[in-house]
Amino acid sequence: MDIPTVSRWLGHKDGGALAMKRYGHLRQEHSFAMIKRVSFDKPEVIVSQPKPAETETGKSSVSADDRRAIAKAKAKYGYPWWVSENPLEVFWGQIHETVWIVPVEKFLETAKQAMGRQVFKQEFADRPALADEFSARTPEATLNEILAKIPAQRPATASCAETAAS
Repeated sequence: MDIPTVSRWLGHKDGGALAMKRYGHLRQEHSFAMIKRVSFDKPEVIVSQPKPAETETGKSSVSADDRRAIAKAKAKYGYPWWVSENPLEVFWGQIHETVWIVPVEKFLETAKQAMGRQVFKQEFADRPALADEFSARTPEATLNEILAKIPAQRPATASCAETAAS
């Protein structure tokens, strides 16, 4: 948040001078944290998520069976990891789920953030290997926090790769 805006919210009349004097040093820390999240490199693989087709009535083309399957999958969890801002939680939840709850594009992005490397769609075929790699890359305390929220569930025989390929 920019300092002049916060200053106005606080009722300061000095245009942010006091806030800048007191909290200006935090801007550099914030900038360094944000720069780590930005990449100007061209991604090796670009996977686009198809948008649901809209009918004249405005309803999406997702079938009733798909909606029921997603609802049933979500009902298994006490914690809604699919809407989490934490990419580690989204990755861990989806890698252990047989139903695609998050769009493939979002999963690929969270996978990249969680694994610290580009994750390719073809790797979905071996989800246990991805889960093992994630466990090896993630500090034990962090992994324990995630497991407390999202217990690992053994995926059924239908794989994410099969669903993503269709």
